[in-house]
Amino acid sequence: MAFTFGEEMLNEYIHDLVDRHLNGDPSRFSELWDLLPNFENKIGEEIKKQNSWVYLQKETFDGWYLIESSNGFELYYQERGLVDWGITKFSNRRKALTTLLQVATDYRSLGTN
Repeated sequence: MAFTFGEEMLNEYIHDLVDRHLNGDPSRFSELWDLLPNFENKIGEEIKKQNSWVYLQKETFDGWYLIESSNGFELYYQERGLVDWGITKFSNRRKALTTLLQVATDYRSLGTN
């Protein structure tokens, strides 16, 4: 997948966190939840601020979506108004956000423990 400018910004943000707090080891990503106060909120703010083909509410744009539902969270990719590759459901917000970052950035090896 080719990255757009917005995706590169999200990549840079994640790379910076991993480099600064985890000695560059993305497999330790799950440690950030405990290391950084309000990490969950900061990730959400960064996603909204960067408009990086990653969305936390329903839109009409192409990109990755993580939508809170009555049963947890739904992750999917939307292109031209259609959901591609199906919907993955999560009951755990951390797992949902980590998986979103795995698919929407070049960090496929983010730890999910």
